Amino acid sequence: LISTGKSSIAAARKLEEEGVVVAKIFSLFTYGFAEADKVFLEAGFSYQSLTNFDILAQVAFDDQMLDK
Repeated sequence: LISTGKSSIAAARKLEEEGVVVAKIFSLFTYGFAEADKVFLEAGFSYQSLTNFDILAQVAFDDQMLDK
């Protein structure tokens, strides 16, 4: 889960301290906050998520699980 990205970046930095090369950070879900994009960019990491809040909300709406 990525919200602000700060904990993911902290974990990646710990891995790097142990000699691991972190090519990219992956998550199952992101809220899509602009802050996360900025934090990842400033930290020099890229990330990719399987899905995001917009997709979750759209699927829930399409399946009539949400009202407008």
